[in-house]
Parts: sequence; C-alpha cells; structure tokens
Amino acid sequence: MNAARLQDGTIIAAKDYCLSEHGAAIYCMDIACKVPVHYVQKSEKNAFFKTSGKGESVHKELCAFATKMTFERSLFKVTQFQQELKSKIDPIIVRLNTDKLDPDYIPKTVTRNSSGNQEQQKEGKTRESKGKADGQNPPQAVSNLKNLKKLFQTEEPDLLASIYANYNGYKLPITELISDQYLAAKKLWQGTALNVPYFIYGEITKIVRLEKVWYFNMGIGSNPFTLVVFEKYFEHFTFTDEDLLNRPILVMGRLKKNDFHKGKFATEMFIKSNTFIEFLDK
Repeated sequence: MNAARLQDGTIIAAKDYCLSEHGAAIYCMDIACKVPVHYVQKSEKNAFFKTSGKGESVHKELCAFATKMTFERSLFKVTQFQQELKSKIDPIIVRLNTDKLDPDYIPKTVTRNSSGNQEQQKEGKTRESKGKADGQNPPQAVSNLKNLKKLFQTEEPDLLASIYANYNGYKLPITELISDQYLAAKKLWQGTALNVPYFIYGEITKIVRLEKVWYFNMGIGSNPFTLVVFEKYFEHFTFTDEDLLNRPILVMGRLKKNDFHKGKFATEMFIKSNTFIEFLDK
C-alpha cells in the first residue's frame, strides 16, 4: 500500500512516514479493515506499507486490498479513497485516448519540413504503453475499454485513486469519467457533465430494434437511460439481444438530453460499434 492510517485516523503516504514522528502504530487505510501494517523501505524512493500475513495483520474480507474485486466494487473503493489521498500522494497522469474506437475516426495528417523535404506522418504512430510494459506501473496510456477494465481489476486501489486522466484536453481524476447511469444522467441534467465520452457501467434490460435505429434501455424508473445505435452504424454493432440482455457491461459514449417527453429526465448515450462495449464480470 502507498498509504496507511495513523492511530488518530489520519492518512499518511509512505513517502512521508517517519517512525519517530508518526509512531509504530499504523493500520490499513481501508476503514472496513484497519488491521495493523508495517512500514517497508527498500530504497530512498521505494517505500510502502504491508501486512505481515500473520495474526491480526491480515486484511479483512471486505478490505479493498484483501482480494481481487469486481470492476464496480473497485470503482466504489477508489472513489472512497480519493478525497483522503488528495494532496498526499503525487498524481499519476495516464493518457486516455479512445478515438480509434470510433468508426468515423480519421487520423490527422501532419506535414513536416526537414531540409526542404516534406514528410507526411500519421497521428498516433508514437510509441504508447498498452499495459505493464518497460516496468511502467500503471500503464502510461489507455486506448480501449478492455484496458480500462483491466486497470481497475489489476492495480491497487490506492494507486488508482491517484490516477488523473489526460482526456480530450482535460486532466481530472479518472473516476470522474466512470459511473452508473443514474449519476451520469444527474451530471448531464444539472449541467456539470463535460462534453466528452463517458464510461457507464450497468445492465441492458430491454432492447427495441426499429428499421432506422436501435434502442437499448439500461435500468428501470421514470427517468430512462437509453443507448442508441443509428442505422449508419448497424454494420459495426453486431451484438445480438442474447449477447447483451441482463449482462454487466461497461459502455462508452456521449451523453444527450432527450426532452421530448415533458416532465421526464430521459438521457441517451450514442454508441457506434462493438468496441464501445466491454463485458464485466459479475
């Protein structure tokens, strides 16, 4: 763990811990756990906290560090940690770019002059880390939903809580871009949503396929949230009803208000291809 909880309940980052100042009584940072941990310093820049794995120093069952979590639970825990860790742990910037998932995406062409010669170079050719490569932890870049899901299911929650996404000109905590449909709709209708694709987790409960447009309803209630696929993208979206119904998914798209029905706060998310959806574990 990159941080732990002191006896008075405050959080201390491993890089700032001092035995003489903070004492030997340190605990797991998860309030659902708070078992004793100890400090380990392998070098000047490599320090962390860990349990001994013996006696009382074993993570409790509901602890975020006890076992592999589902995507949804990992997101919940990371969001929980974020406020306490803010300003205590240096932010980690991860480049989030999902442009190439869009069937309409056309790489920009850049013309460079060198000694009078013109050279055309396509955008996106620079080297990107797609996973835990070259010792990088976490990845430097995330370019699809599969890698985003993997990030939340493989990295430690305290590390995830320090990740900021460099996304469409914004630098913000990555958890601000991911939510269930209810929170996303609330942001949209309250005017606090950004003009960027969001990542929504949930389940499709009803499907209506018309000649020109398909509707995929998520959740139930008086304020519906609907995924929309237009005819232009039918060839790119080949999932069957059986593939989609009542299965946990992570879906990406832009949010739009549907104010056709007065008195209802209906929200739509436009999606274009299979790559806009990633299936989650239950």
